[in-house]
Amino acid sequence: MVIILFAPVFPKQIILYGAAFLILKGGLFAYTGNLTSLLDVGCGLYAVALAFGASSTILTVVTVIFLAQKAVFSWL
Repeated sequence: MVIILFAPVFPKQIILYGAAFLILKGGLFAYTGNLTSLLDVGCGLYAVALAFGASSTILTVVTVIFLAQKAVFSWL
């Protein structure tokens, strides 16, 4: 979530590491058919797009809300 929020100020390398983590983690669990894992892959791909300068305000908001709710629920 932090990587997506601060993508304009983070170096491209750090953004790509975070994106790779999301893509690999989502891909690892996506074979079970878990929708949340597939959405993780999508968030990772969006982070890659952010690293190369492509951004959309609505996609950023939706991605941050999704990742924030996952973080909150992981603490419960």
